[in-house]
Amino acid sequence: MRNRRIFYILGLATLPVFFASCSKELELEPQNDYLTQEQVRESSRALPDRGEGAQVGLYAELKKYSRMGVGAHSDFGIGSISLMLDSRGDGLLCNLIHGYNKYMNDANYKFNSPTSFQNLFVYQSFYAFINASNNLLESTDPKTESPIILNQRAQAKAFRAWGYMNLIQLYQYTYIGNEDKLGVPIVTEGMTIDQKRNNPRKTVKEVYDFIETDLNEAYEVFKDMEASDTREYIDKNVTLGLLARMYLLKGEWQKAADAATAVIKESNTAPLSKEEAGMPNFDDGQAYNMIWASVQTPEDRLTTSGLLNFQSMMCSLSGALTYSSVAPRRINPELYLAIDDTDVRKGWWVVPKDINIKKNGIHIKKNVQGLMNFLIFKGYPKEKAEKIADNVVELYGIGNFVNVKFAPADKDIEKEENSSDFPLMRIEEMYYILAEAKGRLNLEEGKALLKEFVVEYRQSNYKKNMANLDEFIDEIYRQRRIEFWGEMISFYDMLRLKKPMTRIKDDKGIASFIYAEEQQFNLAADDPRLILQFPERELSQNTAIEQNEYKAPPSTGN
Repeated sequence: MRNRRIFYILGLATLPVFFASCSKELELEPQNDYLTQEQVRESSRALPDRGEGAQVGLYAELKKYSRMGVGAHSDFGIGSISLMLDSRGDGLLCNLIHGYNKYMNDANYKFNSPTSFQNLFVYQSFYAFINASNNLLESTDPKTESPIILNQRAQAKAFRAWGYMNLIQLYQYTYIGNEDKLGVPIVTEGMTIDQKRNNPRKTVKEVYDFIETDLNEAYEVFKDMEASDTREYIDKNVTLGLLARMYLLKGEWQKAADAATAVIKESNTAPLSKEEAGMPNFDDGQAYNMIWASVQTPEDRLTTSGLLNFQSMMCSLSGALTYSSVAPRRINPELYLAIDDTDVRKGWWVVPKDINIKKNGIHIKKNVQGLMNFLIFKGYPKEKAEKIADNVVELYGIGNFVNVKFAPADKDIEKEENSSDFPLMRIEEMYYILAEAKGRLNLEEGKALLKEFVVEYRQSNYKKNMANLDEFIDEIYRQRRIEFWGEMISFYDMLRLKKPMTRIKDDKGIASFIYAEEQQFNLAADDPRLILQFPERELSQNTAIEQNEYKAPPSTGN
């Protein structure tokens, strides 16, 4: 941990100089490791029976370095988008307001304007994913009988559908009750420049119909093929998982349950055990609970950048220098307190010492259990685990409610390399989709499925009473907020379930002691600020787009 220790010895005063030097390197280094779109097309034309260039291009887009070309340290692909979205919710926070918190304007809702960098980055990223799919489809023969090309085209269609599924949730309210409202423009293969420049927003229903068609066409190809031997590529299991998500959004409960069930039965995956879920994890996209992941190698540009990657922003135990050292991601204390002490996931966050807030009569027990479990797993003596965990907390400067959910690459706390993978879909999600979908059809069946999963994999003595459907859905929401914290699911769930964004419950709560003052506000479920603005650049290039309603960032306390 040489770099990390030097960092603590030198102290915070050296950070501006160090980060400035990193920024200079990042801004000036040429971006030579990604194929241009013309190179992709030429590669595919030259190899008509293969399409590796275009196929690899899909997944390279997810971890593209400096897409916007301005050296921003929040410009590193899907992991950064995840942080942007989760920072807009009420479960994940960073209470620092200085420049090392690259997501403070997301949390403050100051980026939701047509001219903001973050808004343009999110919009352009998802359309870049879609464009990569369209390029693969354009450069391969739609009438091919080659299984390889058919598979690659199916990947492109499913990837494109995933891109639109994200966009439609960000630029319009959730499907149910909003089917006829304006969604997003649809761009397909073969469209001319003039068509793209006069491309109005389709309705929510039209966008979902397009997503469903792409996914079903992809699955028709995949269903008789072997699943991919790497979690990096889309296959039939990923496609079924995306169908399960889509049907849940549309309220087609039986279809959602059927798709989730198929993934559970056919994907050769299983949820993490209580032992594995009770310690830092989720660094390995090839792990047996992963269905789909963005895999980051030591050679990838995000890794060699040092700081521009998900591990740098989210991992509190990395042996390399990270942003999380000075701007750690914490859990909302209200959500933390809603986790039972016997739930193994409570170990994903740290409380270094007992907390007593006399004013409110709140007592929170010390918690380094997740670190203790991790150290025991790494071979440290069990009888000394707590003392060693305390030493790790002190060495790494891990404060109250800071996450240790995400392990460093290869679960090696001395590895000076930020190359952990980013989970895009885990099998655990399918269990929650199945329970929710079944519960909406038959409450008792859904409750039984939820309890079965939680007891088996997360909390042995789980006995939550859910008297009606509303209480069941609230519990599903709570469970998913815990399980998928930091994985680009919680913000979408808040919109899908029409929940308010609640950071500060009342004067007796403790969130106000953690959130920065300018982050201390709540939003109603129908607040227009939850929906993104179309970027000014897109409005100037596509004259047919109608803008979403704009509302200024909230004032503290609103």
